[in-house]
Amino acid sequence: TLCFQRRITTLCSQRPHTSVNENNIEKVKKTVVENCSIGIKEMAEEVNISYGSTQHILVKILDMRRINADLHRKNMI
Repeated sequence: TLCFQRRITTLCSQRPHTSVNENNIEKVKKTVVENCSIGIKEMAEEVNISYGSTQHILVKILDMRRINADLHRKNMI
């Protein structure tokens, strides 16, 4: 699971994402380019990694956010 910051900063100890590697990052990026309206669950199944790892790649690494059911880079909002 991802650690979210609320009003106070908390430390989160979690296992590293072993499936977050350059190969899977490229697969997720390619999938978004081909179909920006695909859901995270479907994308995870297509790339063959967990939902959490897919979400981590999209949000933390590729800096993507969902706008009107499509995925876009955060700085393009």
